[in-house]
Amino acid sequence: MADPHADELRYRAIDLGIFTNEVAGQHLVAFQAAGGDSFADWLLESGLITLPQMSQLVAGLVMGDDDSDELDVTMGPTGQSLDPIVGAEFSGCTVTRKLGQGGMGSVYIADRHDTGETVVIKFLAPEQAQNPTWRGRFLREAHVLQRIAHPNIVGIFGVDGESAQPHIVMEFVDGQPLDVALEQQELFPPLQAAQIARDISLALGHAHEAGIIHRDIKPANVLLGHNGVVKVLDFGLAKNVAVDDGLSLPGQVLGTPHYMAPEQWGDHMVDARCDVFSVGATLYHLVTGSVPFPGNNPQSISRKVLSGELVAPSDLVPDMPEDLQLVIFRMLAVNRSYRYPTAKQAAEDLDRVLNGEEIDVPRLIQLTAQGPQRRPLLPGESFLIGRDDGCDIVIRDRSVSRQHARLERGKTGFVLQDLGSTYGSYVGGMRIRNVVLKNKDQLKLGKIQFEFRDGGLASALTTRRHAPSRMQVRTLPQPFVQVLVEEADKRVVLSLLEELPETTWERRLKQAVDHVGTLYGQETAEEVSSKVSKKHRRQRLRVPQYLFTITHENLSDDIEAWLHWWDQHRGTFP
Repeated sequence: MADPHADELRYRAIDLGIFTNEVAGQHLVAFQAAGGDSFADWLLESGLITLPQMSQLVAGLVMGDDDSDELDVTMGPTGQSLDPIVGAEFSGCTVTRKLGQGGMGSVYIADRHDTGETVVIKFLAPEQAQNPTWRGRFLREAHVLQRIAHPNIVGIFGVDGESAQPHIVMEFVDGQPLDVALEQQELFPPLQAAQIARDISLALGHAHEAGIIHRDIKPANVLLGHNGVVKVLDFGLAKNVAVDDGLSLPGQVLGTPHYMAPEQWGDHMVDARCDVFSVGATLYHLVTGSVPFPGNNPQSISRKVLSGELVAPSDLVPDMPEDLQLVIFRMLAVNRSYRYPTAKQAAEDLDRVLNGEEIDVPRLIQLTAQGPQRRPLLPGESFLIGRDDGCDIVIRDRSVSRQHARLERGKTGFVLQDLGSTYGSYVGGMRIRNVVLKNKDQLKLGKIQFEFRDGGLASALTTRRHAPSRMQVRTLPQPFVQVLVEEADKRVVLSLLEELPETTWERRLKQAVDHVGTLYGQETAEEVSSKVSKKHRRQRLRVPQYLFTITHENLSDDIEAWLHWWDQHRGTFP
């Protein structure tokens, strides 16, 4: 069983000057990966602290196993509690018994006076209450929970941060944490696991919309009620993405190794997709009975996480539904751009699995006389398409070359590359050599027709928002533009991009029409406006084709996608 005092010991070691913050964090991660029972004993046995230092660390701690069947030392010989908190009143509740003790404090069961319902009261440990940082962390969790009330997030009824005994009154869930449930039954039936993961994702999607990232989703932080209800708890490491909350320090590792996203292992900014990864890791554990990235130390775990090295769930669970496995693969993508963009979208696909509907993952749809045939683009970074048996996507048709094309993940989306095929590769009716695909593109490899679906990928790759001024550049005269396009001159790309937003043209036309009206009258101005508008609409329809000819990027008239592409390639287009 994990040491409930590990976090407290870590910060004591920092306060005592035994370790720096970074080193203490690294030791805690290593201890958690090793799965020991006592952080202090592990530090001593590993030669990282001396016996006197250990004595300093554990001084004043209430040690012991909360699940022990030994005599309850809080009870006197008459059966009356020796614990002064039991029987006392806090925030309109009477405490009835102690539920457990952790590194930051203790948890009690209580009865509310106004409703009579059972609640949980979480107390901050007395020594921590004297520390402004710890008190701030403790109360911040309560304030986070107050902001994000949701049926799948543990509810909060009251907070007292001013008294000598800071505490939070929380919802009582009649059930157990998922890690305890896993110890009892080893794994869950696939569809029950999918339902649990869906409810976790719904809770996180709600939190993300409020700007809150959990950062420590794992089985121990999810309660499963006896009635099947799922509740996410412990937002102690949660981060507000809108502000610098001061709780994340450079080099600090926050999370639990077996469930942490790749970006959490380094000094990287995290977003909602780190929670999507952690839900995927939790779902993998629920359905297989094993963590996706096993290891005895942080180094071995992180190597597997960063390489995406994991055993397919279907290799461990023969009756694994294919679509559920695809959802897990997408949630655990190393490159976060290829995960579900939001927890809400992950929940939607999990709901489709539960309802027997088709999930929305990146895929090719082969259009055949017998009906559409799905070709999922998961897992992996690259997919070889051709007639050879060794190809990732095998097409049994003589018009398809043995190794016809390659489809791989790029910075701006899936890139289709023709490999010198005999009968060519076509996108939107144009023969291509190398092109970025967009959602619903029509492909033809030899004589075989496909449709590409990105599974909502575009929204993940174009999350940056730009002011309209980013598109305002000096306009080239149209004759110059036409000549540069015919020459496939890279210098015209920025002028073509300027033609995409309708607002740019409307503003320019209004200025011209106002000037014509001043000189020749309103009637003439309106006639000119009508003729010029018709001509412009025809020209604007050609802009995506011009851009494709020069850049080989097939992004149609999607302005956000083009802006994202421009950020990546502006250095090569003067």
